[in-house]
Amino acid sequence: MTDAIRRGSCVITDGPVVTQTLVYDRKTASLGDIITLYGGGTLNVNVQAASTDEFGEIKQVHVIYYVQGMDAPVSKRLNFKIGRNVVLNTDLPSGPGYVRIETRTHKDKKDFPCFTNPMWIKVADLGKRQLTAAFIEW
Repeated sequence: MTDAIRRGSCVITDGPVVTQTLVYDRKTASLGDIITLYGGGTLNVNVQAASTDEFGEIKQVHVIYYVQGMDAPVSKRLNFKIGRNVVLNTDLPSGPGYVRIETRTHKDKKDFPCFTNPMWIKVADLGKRQLTAAFIEW
């Protein structure tokens, strides 16, 4: 566990679980990893989430991302539905940045949050890029 914390490959939860991978040009990065972008294309965030009856159903996730050149981090609240694909940004700046996920379930007047460590974006050259999210089965 301490190795996972050191690598930044962690999820903090009070019940539900959410995780993600970044995919770009057939290369994949997991929690705590760095993905390098070459040329133009689509950077896709594959989101997986699960919960149990004890914590309630996952209805929404927040995809939080920041790329140097943006004014501030962006948090997109998306309805969670397996198989759904969403375009988050059609003109991603060509700078380094990160993507992370948050979700929260609610049951019996209690909230149960889950937060992921970021995945880091490194840029090797300029290019027109977009950011998308896909909800995939666990």
